Amino acid sequence: MPLVVTAMVVYLGSCTAQHQQSKVKSPVEYARLPIVKNFKAIWKMGGTNVRLHGEYHPFDLNVENLNAFKGQALVRLTDGREVLLGTTWEERMRPTAEIEQFKFQQVEVVGTVFPSIPGNEGGATLAISAIGKIQYLGLR
Repeated sequence: MPLVVTAMVVYLGSCTAQHQQSKVKSPVEYARLPIVKNFKAIWKMGGTNVRLHGEYHPFDLNVENLNAFKGQALVRLTDGREVLLGTTWEERMRPTAEIEQFKFQQVEVVGTVFPSIPGNEGGATLAISAIGKIQYLGLR
């Protein structure tokens, strides 16, 4: 049964986060990235490329009972915190084959981690952590 997460939306006005992002070009470079397993590390490493370790979970984001938010996934960290896969709508929609392959498995995700999902300039931010610009997803 998919996990259901209800996200809180926080309005940040015209605040925007500026994050430096490095480019990872090869598996050798992946090995040099810091490993993130808990929220404390996400807070410290926010806006940078990391190797996120945790358990893959499919879920449906329940917003006013709309079915438009089905087919997303998150990674549950060792401290129980959850990190959405993807920071944009398009990136958060996960392929069915991926969900079937990785659900309830320990995974490694390489991408840019954020303590909360960045909003558009002058827009809203979701108060849940996310990893975006995903460059790698695989079993650990």
